[in-house]
Amino acid sequence: MSWGKSKITFIQEGHLKGGRIRNPPDYIGDIDRIRNRAILLIHGFNSNENEAETLYTLFRENISRHDHGIRKINDQIIEVFWPGDTHLPIIGSLGRELAYSKKIKVAKECGNLLSKDFFVDKLKRNNLSNMEIILIAHSLGCRLILESLRYLSLQNQHRKIKIVLMAAAVPKKFVKCGGRLYDPTKLVTSSFVMYSDTDDVLRYSFPAGQALAGEPGEAIGLTGDPRYTWNKKLTMNNFGHGDYWKKDDTAKNIANWLGAPILPSMLLRQLHTRQIANNRVLNFFDKHLISRKKSSS
Repeated sequence: MSWGKSKITFIQEGHLKGGRIRNPPDYIGDIDRIRNRAILLIHGFNSNENEAETLYTLFRENISRHDHGIRKINDQIIEVFWPGDTHLPIIGSLGRELAYSKKIKVAKECGNLLSKDFFVDKLKRNNLSNMEIILIAHSLGCRLILESLRYLSLQNQHRKIKIVLMAAAVPKKFVKCGGRLYDPTKLVTSSFVMYSDTDDVLRYSFPAGQALAGEPGEAIGLTGDPRYTWNKKLTMNNFGHGDYWKKDDTAKNIANWLGAPILPSMLLRQLHTRQIANNRVLNFFDKHLISRKKSSS
């Protein structure tokens, strides 16, 4: 399966692991061709660029099966990369939690930079301030996008934005009324939270990492709470923390939320049969043209 790749990277060139934030970010591919709706994918903690790209590819392959080419979701995707990993070896759970606590600040900075450089400057320069933006994030990437929205809220910048939070590594107290990130949740036109109470990373490691960062609390991605904050919340049964990008259930639910129809199996078979028939016709004409060229020469 092939599609055009558009990227925004906050990772400095030459850094395969860890590294400093790239400012301004680098825009790769034909981002300017995306006009009506842009879908940004944002990975979480401890994924380097290669690992994140592999996860994005799995997600895109899955979502293409549920889009049926109707909404052209993959054509609208921009893959975002940020230095959420570390170049230092992580030894034991305490080492992981300490490394995580240091990356919260990085997520905040990248979130602010995403707003300043992409939402405000780039979209305005290209007369795309009214473009619909979908932000799909996982784990600490959810903190990044909420901090980005906080910047927009403080700057009184309004955009057509929808968000999907998967296994959100964000204290739920922050999005309660009066919390640090409550106003940003009111800035979006729609919000969809996917969570799992079998996520051991959020149950055990997240509280320790947040405490080390001076922000203790329970993760949104463990229970989906607070319920009143979101337009939609969905429990992902038996999901672990690293399952979201990989599993088909994630893509199916997001594709449907983005407007892809749930087609009956009979109609799917008809579409598949029609596609095979079309391919056979094209192959026949290709072979016929080749044989004609050979005979004429």
